[in-house]
Amino acid sequence: MSYASSHPGFVIPASNPSGIFPFLGRHPETAETMHNLAQLREKQGNNEEARALYTEALAIREQERIVHYSKIAETRMLLSTLLHTIGLHEDANQLEAAQSKLRTCDE
Repeated sequence: MSYASSHPGFVIPASNPSGIFPFLGRHPETAETMHNLAQLREKQGNNEEARALYTEALAIREQERIVHYSKIAETRMLLSTLLHTIGLHEDANQLEAAQSKLRTCDE
């Protein structure tokens, strides 16, 4: 359950589509916190919240580009693995293809 769905009347900003942490900015440290929390939620079996957190962390990391590409790749890989786990194979394959393109560009 997202923050917004548990708080009626709350408007989700377009910059935070998951609605998990609407009060946090789009800073690389926020992405790191979301990434870490996503890992915890996944271990706890809360895959939907983990998915939303990974997705938001990845969006911040891709937009900011201040972080190392290895952090983008790590979040992308963990999200892809989670998507496969919950049966969203097409979405996972798209993330894996995007990662392959980045590796090709770096070589």
